[in-house]
Amino acid sequence: MDGIEVWYIYPDESKGGARTPEEITDIVTTLSIRTSIGAQPGSMNFSVIKEDYEIILGAGVKVIAGGKDVFEGFIFSVTSTKAKVWQIVAYDALRYLKNQDTFVLGKYTASDIVRKVCRELELETGTIDAA
Repeated sequence: MDGIEVWYIYPDESKGGARTPEEITDIVTTLSIRTSIGAQPGSMNFSVIKEDYEIILGAGVKVIAGGKDVFEGFIFSVTSTKAKVWQIVAYDALRYLKNQDTFVLGKYTASDIVRKVCRELELETGTIDAA
C-alpha cells in the first residue's frame, strides 16, 4: 500500500490510559473505506495479520494517504479467522450521533446542548460558537 499509512490508536495502561498511536501498515492485508454524502457514518473494513497484541473494541484507527487524513474512527467489531487474520470494522464519529437517547435539559443554549451531547458521547469538538 504505497503512500498509505494505517494507525491503531489504543489506550496504553502503562501510560495511564493515554491514547497511543502505533503504525500497523505492514500487517494490513486488505483495506476498504466507504463514505456517503448523506447522514450515514463512514466505515472502514480491513484485515490484519495477527500479532502479539490485542485489538481492542472502541480503540481508534486512522488512515493517512498522500499525507492527508482520509479516515479516522473507532473499532466496532473484530472477527478472528483460521488464517491467523483479524477482520475489523470501524466507523467514524458520526456513528455515535446515530445513537438514539433522551436528554432532559433545562434552559440551555444550542451550543450548550451540542457540548453536552458531545461530552456524553466522548466526541472531540472544535470551537463551538455561542448560539
